[in-house]
Order: sequence, then C-alpha cells, then structure tokens
Amino acid sequence: MKKITVLLSLILLSSVAGAQQVDSLKKNEITASSKDSEGNNRNILLNAESSTKPREISIGLPASNGGTEIYEDGMLVGYYFWPIEHETHWRGGESYSEVSTLSLGQNAIRSGYVGYAVDSYTRLGGDKIHGSAVFKANHFGLFGTDININGPLGKGYYFTAGAYFNFDPGSAKMPFAKYIDRTRIFKAGLTKRWNEGRGEISLLYKYYLSAYPNVATIAPFYYEGDGSTSQFDNFRLGLDNYLIDDGIVQYKNIKTGKMETANMGDMGRGEGHDIMLKGKYDFDNGYRLSFTTRVGHGRTNRVLYFSSGIEQYLFDEGYSYLDGTPYAGNVQGLMTLYYNNGTDQSMTTVELSKKSGNHEWLVGVNEWLDHQFLIGSTTSFASTVEVDPLPLLKDGNRGWEYNTSGEYIDGWENKAAIYATHEWTPSTKFNLYYGIRLEAYTVDMDAPWSDYTNPANNRYDGWSLQSPGVTVDHYKRTWINPIGTVNARYSFNSKFGLAADYMFVRQRPRIEHFNLSFPSNTDPEDVHLARLGVTYDNSWINLTSMVSYIYKTNNKSQTRFYKTVGGVTEVQAKLMSYGIATLGWTTDANIHPGEHFSLHLLATFQDPKYTDYATTLTFSDGKTERYDYSGKTVKGIPRFLLEVDPSWSMDKWRVWLSARYFSKHYANLPNTVYFNGHWETFGGFDYKFGEHVSASLNVVNILNQSGAKGTINAADLMTDTSALKHYLMAGSYIRPFTLEASVRLSF
Repeated sequence: MKKITVLLSLILLSSVAGAQQVDSLKKNEITASSKDSEGNNRNILLNAESSTKPREISIGLPASNGGTEIYEDGMLVGYYFWPIEHETHWRGGESYSEVSTLSLGQNAIRSGYVGYAVDSYTRLGGDKIHGSAVFKANHFGLFGTDININGPLGKGYYFTAGAYFNFDPGSAKMPFAKYIDRTRIFKAGLTKRWNEGRGEISLLYKYYLSAYPNVATIAPFYYEGDGSTSQFDNFRLGLDNYLIDDGIVQYKNIKTGKMETANMGDMGRGEGHDIMLKGKYDFDNGYRLSFTTRVGHGRTNRVLYFSSGIEQYLFDEGYSYLDGTPYAGNVQGLMTLYYNNGTDQSMTTVELSKKSGNHEWLVGVNEWLDHQFLIGSTTSFASTVEVDPLPLLKDGNRGWEYNTSGEYIDGWENKAAIYATHEWTPSTKFNLYYGIRLEAYTVDMDAPWSDYTNPANNRYDGWSLQSPGVTVDHYKRTWINPIGTVNARYSFNSKFGLAADYMFVRQRPRIEHFNLSFPSNTDPEDVHLARLGVTYDNSWINLTSMVSYIYKTNNKSQTRFYKTVGGVTEVQAKLMSYGIATLGWTTDANIHPGEHFSLHLLATFQDPKYTDYATTLTFSDGKTERYDYSGKTVKGIPRFLLEVDPSWSMDKWRVWLSARYFSKHYANLPNTVYFNGHWETFGGFDYKFGEHVSASLNVVNILNQSGAKGTINAADLMTDTSALKHYLMAGSYIRPFTLEASVRLSF
C-alpha cells in the first residue's frame, strides 16, 4: 500500500507541475478492436514528397496542413503541429523500440483528432547493455547518423541515451544555404523498475535544434490543358534550383512596424526542450495505472514561399533588375509569409485499465495546455523564371503589399477530457469495441482581427500593429466536444465475416483559425464516418472490403484568392467554412502464398464533394462577384488510389517494392483544371552480414516521375480556362530518383 501511495503522489505532483498526456499503458491499450488492423501495412513512413516526415493517408478529406499526427510514448509529440512542426522534434529511428500506425478510431479517442497517426515508444534500458547505430547517405550528399545506447545501472535503475543527426543538402542545391535540413535531436532517460517489473517510472529529456531553410518545393513547368505537363526551358524538376539567388527577403515587421531585411538561409530554425515523466504499475487485482506528463518549450521561425502566378511583361511595365536595367519576359509572382513564433506546453494523461475474461476496459483523463504566439509578416515580390532565378524590382521596389495578409496572435488552448473504452469478445465469432471521449476545449487569445469590430485592423499595404488606430481584441470561449466510436466484427465461420464501424468527432476552431480575421462561423466541425464491409481469411490471404461515407461540416481553411488587376496580382485571404462529403469503397488484401513472399494490395475509390462552399469577393477594380463551388469535387484529392507492396525474403536477403498510384485530381475549385494521375515508387534490398551488422540500399522514385502538380491559383476565379493550354506555371513535385544507402551496427 505504501508503494501505491508513493506512486499516486508522484502522479499528483507531476499533474500540478503541469504536464500532459501519458503512456497509454501498453501500445495497443486503446484499440478499435483487437481484430482491427486498419492502421497496419500502410508504409506510413515512406513519403514521396518529404524525407523528414510521415506521409498522410487519404481518408476522403483535404490533407491536413500539418500532416500525420505523431505519438511518442502514448502522447502526442506536440500539442499541435503548429508552430513547432512534428518533424522538427521527431524523426523516429534507433531511440524508439516500436513504431506503428494508429487507426482512425484509436486516434480519435486518444486526442480528438481525425486521421491515421504514427505511434512510437522510446527504447528504454533493459537488463543488458544494448547499442545500435545507423549511418545513412544518398547520392545527393545527404549524411545522417542515428545512435542509441541503453542498459542497466544496477539496483533497478536503467538508462537510455540517443542522438540523431541529419545533414541534407537536397537534390536542388540552394545558392544561399548548404543544407535544406540540418537537424539534431538528443534524448536521454532514466528508468526505475521495482516489484519484479510491476512498477516502472521513467524520466526522459529531449533537446532538438533544426535548421530548415527549405522554404519551397515549387518549380516552373507547362500545364498543357489536358492534365499533362511538359518541361520548361530544360528546367529539371527536383534537380534545378528555383529560389532567388541571393535569398534576400524584405518585409515589414508586423509587430514593430519596422522594415527589415533577412536571408532565407537564416529564416528557418526550430529549437526546444521536452521533459517527460511517465510510469505504470500493475496491481494484484489486475488493474493497471499509467500516467505520462510532459512539459515542452519551443521557439521557431520559418518562411513560407508561395507562387502567385507567372505573367509576361514588357520593358515599359515597371520591372527591372536590381541594378535598374529594365526587364521584359516571364515574371514569377511570389509571396512570403515569415513566421516568428513559439509554444509552451504542459500535458498530462492518466489511465486506469483492466482485462478480465472477455472484457477489457480503460478510463483516462487528459489535461493539455498550450500557449502559443505567432507573428506572421507577409511580402509580395518577383523573380525571373529560370534556373537560379534573379530577383526583380517593380517600380524600383523589391517588395510590395506588405502585410496585406499579415497574421498576429497570442493565446492559449486547453483540452480537459475524460474518455473510456470497452472491448467485449464473448466468443471467437464476435468482437465489439466502443469508446467515448468528452472534451472541454477552451481558446483564450488576443489578436487584431481584420474585418471585425475595428476598421483600422483591416489589412492594407504597409499595415502593422503600430499603424494608426490598431487595437488588439480579446476573445475567450469554452466548448464541449463529444467524440465516440464503435466497431463490431462478426465471423460466420473461419473464413467469412462482417465488419462495421462508426466514428463521430466534434472539433471547434483552433487558434490558427483566428490568425488573420475573426471566423465568420464558429459552429462546430462535425465529422461522421460510417463503414460496412466483409472480411475473408484463409491460409494465404486476409481480405477486407468496405464501403464508407465520411461527412464533415464547417471545414475551415485559410484560403488565398488571386486576381490580376491592372497588371498586378492581388491577393485576398479569407477563412472559408464549408462542408465535405465523400462516398468511398476500399479493399485491402494481404497475400502470403509461400514462406518467402508476401504482397499487400490496397485499392480505394472515392468521390469527395464540396457542400455549402460559396464566397463573395471585391478587388481593387471595384467589381464584386459571388463564387459558388458547392457540388464540385474537392481539389487535390484523387478519386482512385492503389497501393502495391510486394516483399520477398530468404536467408539473409530481403527485397521489397512499394508502389502507389494517384489518379487524376482537380487543381482548382470549379474543377475546370486537373492533373493526370502519377505513380510514387520505392524499393530496396536489405542484407544481414551477421547478427550485429546489416545494410540497405533503397531507391526513391524508381520510375523517375516528376509528379508535377499544384493549384493554379488564378484559375479559382476563372470562367474561361481556354488560355490554360501550354500555360506556364509554378507547382510542386515529388522527390526525384534517389539512391539511399545505410548501414546498421548493433551490440
């Protein structure tokens, strides 16, 4: 009893110190069902667009700005992806004993978020000294090291220590910085176990420092009007640089009102500290009590780099080189959003669970607190359209439209939640899982909202907090968010079965939705997901085929509308609120015909549509027009997706491939412009030289496809897109053909 009292005192102390979510007991303690494996086999760490973060798996809703959520030791690695992006302080690797994928239901109950998530657990010390190190490189010059050592200290104490280094120059070398990513993460921990391992408590510390002047992956190409693209002037996507050669950005500091100059090579940096205390205790009566609490402090700055279109201009239309020589030709319109922000977080989770007979239940509480400030200064400027483009002046100015979309906010978010899950397996034929989460969500903030109560807060060229009449308004609101999920499986016999699940998640506006203007709609964002399907299993195949319907109300996104008026591209930023409805059909099969070969297949058909999506815009030409996109297919989301993942292994060898096909997707809101489908391909060879040495050779983008895509911003407001044939634009692309090699040592 004394040990129980001590443990409860530690939990209370850590909560008062202000932390947050904890170890979710065992890795799969919160589960949609012991039979629910929807999150498995998704190769979530293979990302064709970035080598530093997991990919986002489509569920029929627009991609999240922050991508896939990441859990570390049962708790989100950060309260939210912004302002400290997850990849800034999490890269997986040797310091983690387990990395897997959480299903939609698991993620919803744990955090109230919608989407698949990565679940990872720190490699704690064991009874023997264990060490491992990975050294990796690619043919573009990347070099990285990932090291961990852990083991016993005696008297029930254990240690773990790890270091991660990544130095990536990128495939398209920047003229103003050596690396597009230079990240260092250090982890250390001390663990105490007692009572034959029934009790465990760990203190973990992490320091991260990341420099990432990788401000954009955009480049010029021709859009041919039929969904295809062609090369512009021998420009090689992913291999040639498209950032201005000197990297200089002029902006007006939105907080101080002063004009400042900076180099993009110095404008991307994240640094912070995380301290975590986690523990668990298994009682004699079968109960398990676990907790995790984390305090985090982080500061970051980052420059986001947007294309506002490419236009042709004559010598007498105001553009010139920096030395004043008049310029005529293609002009790339650009906008930067320079963030200087930070976060302080305190997160705690406590859970009590028990497994008894055919029942397994869990009760948990969260207390998550996040303070963040954001200073976002915006600037428009221009460059030539070529490899290593040169900056241009317009009417003698290097920048214009200062802070017309500027952002500033200082505030708090708080989530206080209680949740419970129950899994019932009365027989080998039937399994039922259900869970509920009730969340009190509070926002408390100060910001100078545009188009709100004070006209002086409305943004214009040169606006700042020091402009005449500007006021900072205060807003505080608490909402109750209910979340629930239910999952049932019934087997008719050893082969055939039925599967059904339903998930409901309610969300409210986040602080980021208040960055520029006060939301015109603070109604809840409700997500309904229902699925029904069949399962089939035999000795060589496991197959699930399900029809799904997902509907989200009041989806909010900060949208920028572009229109050229008098030869100048104007931008209007609006927080849009609209609905999305997606009907889909997914078939997932794991095939293992023999001892050495396996094949994973996943096919999805989906039809995502906008609902209640309309807006009215007025630009400087005085024209007011209404645009309605209801019933249109959601841009950027393909209707058909296919994943093919074969793997063959024998003795010391393993050969694997992973291919994904994304069908045609629309590039503008009215669905008049689209990009054809493309493949994303990966492959590799693994070889074990012995018990302690292994090596891998991997290939990214085997087919060397460009994956050129994007949104033609001006086309959102176009009624006639006939001019968009052999149309020069700047868009995104996937990673080029890349050879990666790594060696892993262990002892």
